[in-house]
Amino acid sequence: MQGTHGDAGPFIGKDRWPTFLDFMRCARGKLICMGRRNYVKHAISEVRHAQQWKLCKQWTPRDSRCKKKLAGLRMEPKMVLQSIEKSRKEVTIYNQACEEACLVLPCQNLFYEDLAYGGKRQALLDATQRWLGAPPAKLHSRTVKMTGSNYSRSIPSFGAVEKAVRARYGAGSAEVWLLYVTDS
Repeated sequence: MQGTHGDAGPFIGKDRWPTFLDFMRCARGKLICMGRRNYVKHAISEVRHAQQWKLCKQWTPRDSRCKKKLAGLRMEPKMVLQSIEKSRKEVTIYNQACEEACLVLPCQNLFYEDLAYGGKRQALLDATQRWLGAPPAKLHSRTVKMTGSNYSRSIPSFGAVEKAVRARYGAGSAEVWLLYVTDS
């Protein structure tokens, strides 16, 4: 399952998921469930991604000029709240699908946070390649992180976004806590 539709419905229709799992089981396939632990930062990334396209006309962030333009752009709290709700639904769907798949297939969970921030990134990638039955190869990415990990420093309208998140979910909520986690 890769990607989701705007209403948080997976591209793979629910009617196709059992067929896919049967195929993978018969082919003795292995499944990697790739997801995000921090759905709040994922939601902000989604908003930033849309802004990036509108501002720079590129989906893949490789241009430092685009990064500079994006750094000064404010985020509308309403858009962030909508994106958080969508992201929460996606996490629920993802967890359910992976849990179901792992009952019938060998599977491994990988998280963006471990690959993007983990000091043991290469060891994780090596272990995953070995698990798949391939000799470890050094993997590279040209992707540039567009928004820093500390949102209070990298998003000009962070105060307004934080205020909206606190108002919607409560000061002690997981959503507020996830806004401040800098390694996810």
